[in-house]
Amino acid sequence: TPLEYVLTYSDLIADGVTDGYTTPEDMRVLVRELQAHAGRVARAAGVFFHGVTDTVEESGACELDTIIGEVWALCLSRTQIATPSFQMECEPGVLVHGVESELRQILLCLFENAVEAQVGLPDMEVLVSVERRDDSIEVCVRDGAGGIPMGLAERVFDPFFTVKDPGVGTGLGLGLSIARRLSRDLGGQL
Repeated sequence: TPLEYVLTYSDLIADGVTDGYTTPEDMRVLVRELQAHAGRVARAAGVFFHGVTDTVEESGACELDTIIGEVWALCLSRTQIATPSFQMECEPGVLVHGVESELRQILLCLFENAVEAQVGLPDMEVLVSVERRDDSIEVCVRDGAGGIPMGLAERVFDPFFTVKDPGVGTGLGLGLSIARRLSRDLGGQL
């Protein structure tokens, strides 16, 4: 995560200063890396706590089956875990109205959680189904992990909350919380 990079680079800088083995150019490179990752943390915190982003993207029609396929490929490249079977039940060309980058972020959070929930299981699977419901579209992401333990379903949306074992996952327990906020901002629900 960006926060882990910030901590790593700050440790490298501190070690270099105290041990005297880092040249001024090496220090500049480390500081630039630290600044870049700190910026990512600040932007993520801004989106989470205030809904603020650096750019304004227009809302528009987004082709859902294309976005799902592209985000699934991104998820697999980011999680670097065994590849689960993937099935998508979605009519081609289904359009949803929204900010595409936010739709992608929501799906990425859901997909990563589905994959990470199954770490260690022999048969990993992710099923994404899309259904039209009156004037809305329902996207359902299912995995083979057996569900969320009773009593914890609502808490999975709390910041920094996770039911994953230590060392499993790509983040800080913010993904579902951010996804829910983005979903609400788009007029949806999670």
